[in-house]
Amino acid sequence: MSYYIALDGVPLASVSPLIRIADVVELQPERTTNLQARLQTPGSLLVRDHIASREVRVQFAVLTSELSLRTRILSDVTAWAMNGRVLEIADRPGQRLQVCCTETPQTMSKRKWTELCELTFTAHAVPFWEDRFPVTVSADAVTEETLHIRPTGNVQQCPLRCSVTPEGGALTSLTIAANGAEMAFSGLAVPAGKTLVIDYQEGVLVAFWTDTDGSRVPCLSCRTGSEGIPLNARQDNAVHIAANTACKLQLSAKGWYW
Repeated sequence: MSYYIALDGVPLASVSPLIRIADVVELQPERTTNLQARLQTPGSLLVRDHIASREVRVQFAVLTSELSLRTRILSDVTAWAMNGRVLEIADRPGQRLQVCCTETPQTMSKRKWTELCELTFTAHAVPFWEDRFPVTVSADAVTEETLHIRPTGNVQQCPLRCSVTPEGGALTSLTIAANGAEMAFSGLAVPAGKTLVIDYQEGVLVAFWTDTDGSRVPCLSCRTGSEGIPLNARQDNAVHIAANTACKLQLSAKGWYW
């Protein structure tokens, strides 16, 4: 049975029955620290601790000595790797990593066809494994409410995501606050029945609602305050939300993992 590794739900083994996965190696995250010397005592102060990226390397064999067939399979593998964005592996069930392929097989020997090939995937925007399915809480027909949410994960914090659907009239203002952070929206024009989505795409905060014609109406320019609401992992987080009209609320969080 082949080791399971997939991009966007498509397994590498499905590219060709001649592919055999030999190993999957997770490298430690690339971590950078900035230190500042103390003025009067020995030692240094940790000014910043930053996780820049992490890599996953996949070693595989193509079990054919026929050069033309091997060339075609490796070309298909390269297309699979370059077009995919969400990585899943067997050793991390229920978790995903947002990646881009940063290295494909560079050489192809005509005689040493049993040598292993290697792919490298790098996560930059979100260098943590993330829950595939979120933890969610919801409430109906509220203008002001405090909801409690408890994310999973072993990274200290993960971001709050939410959707707000006005029911009593157009949504023009919204405030979300938790753990000392507050995000406020003013000058919105979300019609009743439409849903304002506050989410993250490749680690970047987005806010929008979808019009009747399917086009997205961006709302991030209406935001002031914090750039996102952090939630503490494995703890109860009280999230306070206030809107100008009665709304249906849904809060969610996908835990992060080292």
